[in-house]
Amino acid sequence: MADKRTVVHLTIPQDPAAVQKMHEEIVKLLTSERYDQRMYDKQKVQEVVWNDGDGFVEPARYIKLDYQPGELIVSAWICTGMIFPKEHSLEGFYGIVPKRRTQATVNAIADLVQSFTQGAAQQQS
Repeated sequence: MADKRTVVHLTIPQDPAAVQKMHEEIVKLLTSERYDQRMYDKQKVQEVVWNDGDGFVEPARYIKLDYQPGELIVSAWICTGMIFPKEHSLEGFYGIVPKRRTQATVNAIADLVQSFTQGAAQQQS
């Protein structure tokens, strides 16, 4: 069974200065919710992700931000198992509490991105 992630595609402003400011606000949001930036090894491929928890007491929560021209791709998942870790998307009942907390963070990121996108559109008008 393949590991899974929830992926959300968000439209972002084209202006690099606006994107930088938006990224700074996203980082503030993530750090205020106890996420730390770290390297994540996935089948010998390292990714920079935001992580909350170590997976010992409850599943670790992960959020990955991938900036593309005009788009922010937010990937989110929980990870269970310390020896043989397994990713789980935010859908489904298993691990519902950490999944809901992670989904709330993704929704907050989407709201923040939307406010920046609307602000950039209003400035261009």
